[in-house]
Amino acid sequence: MQREIRITDDLIDSRDIILLLEEQKWEIQDLEDQLEELDEDEAEREKINDKIEDIKDEYAVWFWFEDQLEDNPEWRHGLFLIAENYFVDYTQEYARDIGAINDDCEWPHMHIDWDGAAESLKVDFEEIDVPDGDTTHTFLFRSY
Repeated sequence: MQREIRITDDLIDSRDIILLLEEQKWEIQDLEDQLEELDEDEAEREKINDKIEDIKDEYAVWFWFEDQLEDNPEWRHGLFLIAENYFVDYTQEYARDIGAINDDCEWPHMHIDWDGAAESLKVDFEEIDVPDGDTTHTFLFRSY
């Protein structure tokens, strides 16, 4: 079973989007196959077409991501999308992961300007604004 993803998540892995959309594409294909097999039952056709549209509407933001980013060489291998409002925290985690800071020491880490560090790190990232109804979510991902 795949991990549930939400547009409000701090980190999103493109592979989770791919898995989610593959399931939805299979479901749409099954419904389209059912349409082909139907005779002239307009009520049933309308019901199936409504189901297809409901799927496309419910997963529209994920289809949008795929459309915008599938040409990125890292899309299929795990392109990490970082919510803009989480980027400072991501910067701190990244600094720990690469050994730039040590959690055992309190000083001088408590004096680091993490907002400034995040701004400096952004030069290696691209931003993407994701429309979601009346809201826009901004994510960053590493440039390659």
